[in-house]
Amino acid sequence: MKPNKVKLFIIAFVLIISPLLGGINSAYAEDIPPTYVHLSWQNDTLTTMTISWKTSVETPSIIQYGIQDVLENEISGVDAKWHAVEVTDLQSDTIFKYRVGDGDTWSDEHIFKTGNSESAHFMAWGDSRTNIDERKAIVDTVSKINFDFSVFDGDLVDTGRETDQWYQWLSDFAPVISNNPFMPALGNHEKNHSNYYNVFALPGREEFYSFNYGPVHFSVLHTCVEDYGGSLDEQVEWLRNDLIANSDYDWKVVIMHRPAYSSSVRYYYGETEDLITNLVPLFEDYGVDMAIAGHDHWYERLEVNNISYVVAGAAGAPLYNIIPLYVLNESIYYESVYHA
Repeated sequence: MKPNKVKLFIIAFVLIISPLLGGINSAYAEDIPPTYVHLSWQNDTLTTMTISWKTSVETPSIIQYGIQDVLENEISGVDAKWHAVEVTDLQSDTIFKYRVGDGDTWSDEHIFKTGNSESAHFMAWGDSRTNIDERKAIVDTVSKINFDFSVFDGDLVDTGRETDQWYQWLSDFAPVISNNPFMPALGNHEKNHSNYYNVFALPGREEFYSFNYGPVHFSVLHTCVEDYGGSLDEQVEWLRNDLIANSDYDWKVVIMHRPAYSSSVRYYYGETEDLITNLVPLFEDYGVDMAIAGHDHWYERLEVNNISYVVAGAAGAPLYNIIPLYVLNESIYYESVYHA
């Protein structure tokens, strides 16, 4: 049982059955700088915020920000097309207004809120991929919910090398990611492509990383690395050290794309055995409370050896049918439904 003095608030897995939105606009606004503004963290969630955006040509990177309506502070980064500037020395648990630009042309004004040390309200979702209307409906619903930040368990786009898919994704998700920090994991559809690293500014080496928010430690893994000739070995050792170094946190959550446990034909035929063999023992030995994954396009919650395993894999990807033959005994709830 976790200490009563600390509560972990997770805004997650809101099952959504929404009317579909209208058709998409195929004309991207990449020639109108700046655009695709979004938030993430590279360092301390209490006192920093990284703001990223895109311009059609190389321009100065300038952020103006302040508390309430006065944008009294300004910070600059390097000239770029894909911009990422970290704002530091911020007051914790505080709402800031900001805009980005080149000194002459500016984005709309947005807000962000720095982290706090007491609680964590976060949104968990994944697999937005191909069905644009469905994912825009989900984003619309999520944008109306009060939470601190998002974690996303991979497969943001269908084909990671297709830049236009990233422009569409950034446009669709703008109502959320311009006002709430967004911390993703790599999926198999990103294909570890450079586009992913152009778009997102993340901690450390970015392929896998960790961060802390309130009483929660998050470890974000790349469980599709073997698809590209890599090995989980490096991440296994990294995760062990990461969990040991952050053992004082009351809650430990892992974000990854491929799930260790899911009522899927993949599990039935042993396709998750590498995760069960290499990662699950670390989860159990070092006190992981929850592992959130996607890959299977449904919502499911399982309990295995006092760890909650969540499959949150339907934020726009085509839904999969759950076949009763493959439902695990450890499964507590499952539904093939779009959700976040």
